[in-house]
Amino acid sequence: MHAKYKLFEEVKERSDFMVEQLSEGDYRSPEVYVNNLLHLINTYSEFTEFMSDAEFIKWTQINHPIALIEVAMTERIIMAVQNFLLIPKKGCI
Repeated sequence: MHAKYKLFEEVKERSDFMVEQLSEGDYRSPEVYVNNLLHLINTYSEFTEFMSDAEFIKWTQINHPIALIEVAMTERIIMAVQNFLLIPKKGCI
């Protein structure tokens, strides 16, 4: 399980980096912002492999519950920004 969690952490680090860029970056064009948002969405889609593994989720809930909460919050951020920008949830990439 530790090896799988290491991969999960790598995806989470990239996802966290993109969230930080989106929230704190100095964007001069909406195109660059949307491009970075699409990178976040692509990165976030890598969590599907982990979230579909019930045993992994159970283990992570016990050993790293905050990480799961942060991943769920990232999804909510993506949904909120997509809703604001009217980006389709499917097929936009």
